[in-house]
Amino acid sequence: MRVGEQPGDQEDREGRPFVGPAGRILDDALQELKLERRSIYVTNAVKHFKHEQRGKRRIYKHPNRSELEQCRWWLDRELVLINPKLVIALGAVAAGALMGRTLSLHHKILNIFAFCTHRRLRGRTLNTHNHAPRCRCWP
Repeated sequence: MRVGEQPGDQEDREGRPFVGPAGRILDDALQELKLERRSIYVTNAVKHFKHEQRGKRRIYKHPNRSELEQCRWWLDRELVLINPKLVIALGAVAAGALMGRTLSLHHKILNIFAFCTHRRLRGRTLNTHNHAPRCRCWP
């Protein structure tokens, strides 16, 4: 299961996660690994695209703690329904949403494996990476 931060502009308009630029990076990586997209579940910690309107353009804005809390129910339910053995958080916001706290990822490529006892993860392995647009390396 891969968890991103929030939908981008294109994802928000289409109603599906990872169909924009980050989705193309994901598709390329999966193709290199000879995996099919339908073999993994992709979602976001925040379910709406937070943006600022500038003319015709919708400019990305970071979700705040309140927005993460409001969307937590969906993410928790997805974890129960999908029941993945491995959860890959793409970026500090997604990792923080899964861990229930604010995190900071400073390295260009961060690949930390942790056995998590947090109630949301219930012993699943959590792997964190920089968000897809910043990282072309996938496990």
